[in-house]
Amino acid sequence: LTAIENVALPLVLDGVPEEERLARALTLLEAVGLRAQAEQLPDQLSGGHVLAHREFDAGFERRRDR
Repeated sequence: LTAIENVALPLVLDGVPEEERLARALTLLEAVGLRAQAEQLPDQLSGGHVLAHREFDAGFERRRDR
């Protein structure tokens, strides 16, 4: 999965329509400085970008658990 697909996956599972989930995922990627890497696969991201993506994922899961 690309970076944007990874970020949007929880929204898929929540039944959010595709257009909305991609827009929301792109906004979230932009917030952590990964907008330009939205279409990249995990192995195409630099170490710093991978770390930012993982930190974002962890924060997203914490927010969902509330």
